[in-house]
Amino acid sequence: LAYDVDPNAVSEARRNVALNALSNRISVLDYPLPATGPMLGIISANLRTPTLQTLAPIFRQRLISGGFLICSGIRPWEADDLKTCLRRYRLGQVWEKTEKNWVGMILTDHGNT
Repeated sequence: LAYDVDPNAVSEARRNVALNALSNRISVLDYPLPATGPMLGIISANLRTPTLQTLAPIFRQRLISGGFLICSGIRPWEADDLKTCLRRYRLGQVWEKTEKNWVGMILTDHGNT
């Protein structure tokens, strides 16, 4: 499942899914990740830090135990605040990389870090 509210991002994602012959496996939906639904093993979110912080409780609610949250779109000076926020939802960092003034990180529940 892929969720996005930006019409351009939805269009590009659908095009990429089709180009990779994955239309039968990946649904691109034009609305935000809902708070309810199937549990997810991986959530990938390329969003700015304020949006990631707002969505943190939904990420935690939808992520299976031992699942991974992949975050990008983070400025280096915002990374510590985001990690603090996500720790409140029992998500701890297992990987981080900064490149070209952007940060990406992978987190999982504290029991599996």
